[in-house]
Amino acid sequence: MSTELETGPASPRITRVAPGEDARAWARALAAFHPGRAAQLKVDDSAAVWRADLAGRSVVIKTWAMRSFADRLKLACRMARGDRHWRGARWLLDSGFHTARPLVLATDRGPAGPRQWLVMEYLDGPTVLDCIIDGTLAPKDQHGLARALASQVSEMVALGRFNRDHKPSNLIVTGVGTASPRVAIIDCVAIRPCRRFDFSMMRRMLASLYIEPLGLGAPPRRSLCMRALTSIDARSWWQTLEHLVVSHGDPRSRVDPRAGR
Repeated sequence: MSTELETGPASPRITRVAPGEDARAWARALAAFHPGRAAQLKVDDSAAVWRADLAGRSVVIKTWAMRSFADRLKLACRMARGDRHWRGARWLLDSGFHTARPLVLATDRGPAGPRQWLVMEYLDGPTVLDCIIDGTLAPKDQHGLARALASQVSEMVALGRFNRDHKPSNLIVTGVGTASPRVAIIDCVAIRPCRRFDFSMMRRMLASLYIEPLGLGAPPRRSLCMRALTSIDARSWWQTLEHLVVSHGDPRSRVDPRAGR
């Protein structure tokens, strides 16, 4: 991991804070954060994710290094990844969807330049990818999850939003084993506007749910895929979705989505 992601924010500047949260208290908590004492969930050359206890809360902390001029311009215009995640998460929550509540957004100057920090609530539960690969859910729970995923996609697009990165590793399942499992979108950067009831965006999101596990050699069973389509009256999309999966090309992820889980 690069040096700039091995240090916490020495002098964080709070740029957004959730209603009811204390900006000064969060600034102090972030300044005291030590990545080496937290559970690292993900890291690449410019970003990292940790699970930690901060300010007496169980949270997930994300940070992005603003290395290029374009990155810094987006940061100044509130279009950086953290800002986009914040807006996407707020839309989901305001629209009745499940996601981790964003608590605070901050910036600081790391060893190599500006960084952005996002703190959000930790949600306890497996990812959809975990559920697919582990195969530990009972059959009825697998079918319930398939229906919940299809319903989420349908309802989002009905309201004029789609998720460009709707991968199973970006979805957390809460209420596993209950009659109504809930699926939380935990990476909200790619929530985008679309036309209401844009079926092409629905199909794109549904294909994304299949492509990632396919790349790991564990595609969802055909019966579960059909359960999802049947639940939203979309059985006729089967061949179109097959074409989307094939035309995507190599389904293998650049970074193993199971790392850190």
